Amino acid sequence: MKSKHIIFLFMILVFFGYSRSCPNDFPIDVRYFPYEEETILSFRNAQGDTLSTTTQNIMQSKDKNIPWGSKSLCTANYSFSPIGKVQINGSLNALANPDDSHYHTILLSIDILYNNFTNYYNKEKIIEGNNYNVFGDTILLYDDQQSVTIIKGKGITEWTDGDGEVWKLIE
Repeated sequence: MKSKHIIFLFMILVFFGYSRSCPNDFPIDVRYFPYEEETILSFRNAQGDTLSTTTQNIMQSKDKNIPWGSKSLCTANYSFSPIGKVQINGSLNALANPDDSHYHTILLSIDILYNNFTNYYNKEKIIEGNNYNVFGDTILLYDDQQSVTIIKGKGITEWTDGDGEVWKLIE
């Protein structure tokens, strides 16, 4: 009788598999990039020149298992990409181990392509518990001469191009 139960359990696992779950909470949302498709972002420099771009592709997904070494990871993703004279692409990605109760890492990436310059920023934050407010209200990403400022609820509010020119969001 015991062997029949073991065989039955084995058959259930073979036919239905063992599904590992991803966290239910969803840290990736529009907190830092409140953009919708066709959102027009316009920026002005100190000389009064303006640049505009229009968001075209907004993608958001979660609970996707991706192979990572010998195990899988749960991911939650949010990304946007625009068309226009200036190309501003951004993404937030969260990672968790299957069966964890929360995501453990958030990755933020921004790249700005303008006038033959590419500014690329990448920031990683490790999460303690389920505190997803690891970036605070304002994120400043920078290197020696370029920077980008992101404010929660507003998105990218300012960026500096490769010539040191500061471009501020026109609200």
